[in-house]
Amino acid sequence: GIYYTPHSVSSALCEWAVRSPTDRVLEPSFGGCVFLVEAATALRELGAKRPFGQLYGCDIDSHAFVHLRNAFPRRDISTRFVRKDFLSLAPASSFTTSVTAVVGNPPYVSNHNMTLGQRASARRSAAFGPLEVRSTASLWAHFVNHSLRFLSDRGRLAMVLPGMAFRTDYGQGLLPQLSRRFRRVDAIRLQERV
Repeated sequence: GIYYTPHSVSSALCEWAVRSPTDRVLEPSFGGCVFLVEAATALRELGAKRPFGQLYGCDIDSHAFVHLRNAFPRRDISTRFVRKDFLSLAPASSFTTSVTAVVGNPPYVSNHNMTLGQRASARRSAAFGPLEVRSTASLWAHFVNHSLRFLSDRGRLAMVLPGMAFRTDYGQGLLPQLSRRFRRVDAIRLQERV
């Protein structure tokens, strides 16, 4: 389910999602850190003095933390970056604050390819998430749902989703729910693979 995002895409999404020098940004599956780097750049351009201190992240892959240390050398990652299954995190106990932007590229793992542990985490997070996500949904849908629990009331969500996101029955069910949660929802469909 790992697909890394080109800088042009992560940059565009972070420029849209990060709007204030005080924004706090979460990347729930940071992988190669392109969204974190672009979010830090956007914060710096808006006048943030220490943008790294406004970034939060989670990933289960130890290689992601190698990328994180390379992208942000000599920074303390212990308090805001967690090596765990994102779907198992509770907002209040994981980070000290809600975030104003969630950005990223969640894992694209279909329900039938999920491990038993992933299915169990998805079911538990769906029980507490604000959206109704079907048990047959792919992992990306559960990440979108769970991300909303970390987002402040006026926060923004910018994610790269698979092409089939709104062609599946569960994906089509998410769009109207997101439209009720946010003042504005834009779904941009690309004609080429990124």
